[in-house]
Amino acid sequence: MRRVALLPVPLFLVTFCLTACGDSTGPQPITSGVWTGSTTGMALEFTVNAAADGITEIVYTFSGLQCGGQTLSSGTITSSQTPAWPISNRQFQITRSSDPTIDITGTFGNDGTTVSGTWEWDTCSGTWTGLD
Repeated sequence: MRRVALLPVPLFLVTFCLTACGDSTGPQPITSGVWTGSTTGMALEFTVNAAADGITEIVYTFSGLQCGGQTLSSGTITSSQTPAWPISNRQFQITRSSDPTIDITGTFGNDGTTVSGTWEWDTCSGTWTGLD
C-alpha cells in the first residue's frame, strides 16, 4: 500500500504568484523634465513640470517640414505658457496661435518614459515619437 502525503502550500508561493502572475502596479509616473520627440522635418523638445501635470515650454526645430508647397526649411520656435498646457489622463494638446500654427497632441506611455502623438500644420499631419 502506498501512502500519499499532502503538504500545505507555503504562503510565500501564493504571495509570489499574486505579484508575478499579473501586473497590478498600473502605469508608472510620468517623468518630469525635458523630453524630446521627432518626425520627418521637425524635432520637438518640451518640458514637463515637476508635478508632471503640465507642459511649460515646447521648442520646435524645423529641418525641411513640407506641406502643400510650403517648406519650413530650418529654424527654431519656442513657445511657453503659464499656466502650463495640462496633462490629463496621460494626454496633452499644444496649439500654437501664431504662424506657423502647429497643433501637437501626445500620449505618455505606461512606462512613464515614452511618448507619441500627432502633429497638424496647415492641411498636413503626421505622427511623432519621443523619450524623456
